[in-house]
Amino acid sequence: MGDRYSGGNSRKLVDRLNVLENRHVKATYFERSRYRSGGRITPPEGATIILDSWDEGVDCLVTGVDKKGFPNYKEVKGNRDIITSTLTENGYWQLSEASVEDLAIIYVCSTPLRAKNEALDVAELGRYMTQEDLDKLKKELIEEIKK
Repeated sequence: MGDRYSGGNSRKLVDRLNVLENRHVKATYFERSRYRSGGRITPPEGATIILDSWDEGVDCLVTGVDKKGFPNYKEVKGNRDIITSTLTENGYWQLSEASVEDLAIIYVCSTPLRAKNEALDVAELGRYMTQEDLDKLKKELIEEIKK
């Protein structure tokens, strides 16, 4: 008996890998913003931005960034209030007010597994956050938006 992936079975293996790589997964990404009030997110190739990803129809979260440029999950206060953002399905975002701080815009995409960008995936930043931190931030930002 030979290797189960040799000969005629190698095509089956390639087909199975293609199916796996093209399967869409939900990923939470961030994009860093420096001293801007709006812009456009460029998700990974083949990804689709998912709006209303958080409670109360929130499309994206705004947090500060740490010294390495990663989200720090702390609210960013502007001149008037905590800064929030809108996001469209085309990736255009607009802050509630301009910020003089570096920010991270956190958003959710449906992305093919082959195109998943680990460097921008919030889930891969486990050493920088806990689920408790993210849940707390979500709750605080949603409460602020409701005001």
